[in-house]
Amino acid sequence: DVNGDGLDDVIIGAYGANPEGDLSGRTFVFFGREGSGHQQMQTLVQGDGGFAINGEAADDYSGFAVGDGGDVNGDGFADVIVGAKGSDAKGLDAGRTYVVHGGDFSHALTHRGNQGPDSLSGSPADEVMVAGRGNDLLYSGGGADVLYGGEGDDELEILDDGFRRIDGGSGQDTLRIAAQGVALDLTTIADSRLTDIERLDLAGGGNTVIFELRDLRKMVGASRTLRILGEAGDAVEADLSGGNFVDLGEIDGFAVYDNGGLRLEIAAAVGMTVTL
Repeated sequence: DVNGDGLDDVIIGAYGANPEGDLSGRTFVFFGREGSGHQQMQTLVQGDGGFAINGEAADDYSGFAVGDGGDVNGDGFADVIVGAKGSDAKGLDAGRTYVVHGGDFSHALTHRGNQGPDSLSGSPADEVMVAGRGNDLLYSGGGADVLYGGEGDDELEILDDGFRRIDGGSGQDTLRIAAQGVALDLTTIADSRLTDIERLDLAGGGNTVIFELRDLRKMVGASRTLRILGEAGDAVEADLSGGNFVDLGEIDGFAVYDNGGLRLEIAAAVGMTVTL
């Protein structure tokens, strides 16, 4: 999501294009949008619905390889990587790789953080919050919100499952259910809607989370561990079948399940049904 609106974007490399000389190459970034339709690449060159990245010189073949670079600079926006295999920057055909940082190109943001710790609070309306660097607090007031934590140990609070997209970013990030009686069923939502979360806090009281192995794989961040916090009255329903998990018993107040690549830790006070 290069422009931070909560919709996936598309990157297309056209290394045979000639914007800055023969075979200089060009890369197109199409911003995602709701509904269907088509868009001409020429409109991207003009900055409408996306943008284009031109190779610097003839025979650069810029766009020969393109990809999602993740959030390289920790600002909460996805970045784009473009390879130019024919660039002569450090010698004949030495090649060059470019990182193009994402940003609020579509002016979708309603709340934006800065370099340090921020506290961003939403309303019941649909909103987009990008916290950036620092240990941030993001409060969704409901609606189809987009919450991007960016770099740092962030806390993201929701009231229900109506959010459009949540990405904790790098660091140890916590998703907290700040309401009571909420059933968060991750098996019914797209995997891309919830990513890079290391802790799930059922703090509101009487809350339930339901997920399968594929949901766990997509949700957890680089630590590959999800720790679920909660109290008596909260519940976890986890179907880990097919994942070769082992029940390690209770460790430091948490029921622990591990398969050598993923780890699930559930507060022992929480009611749980775990299928291995």
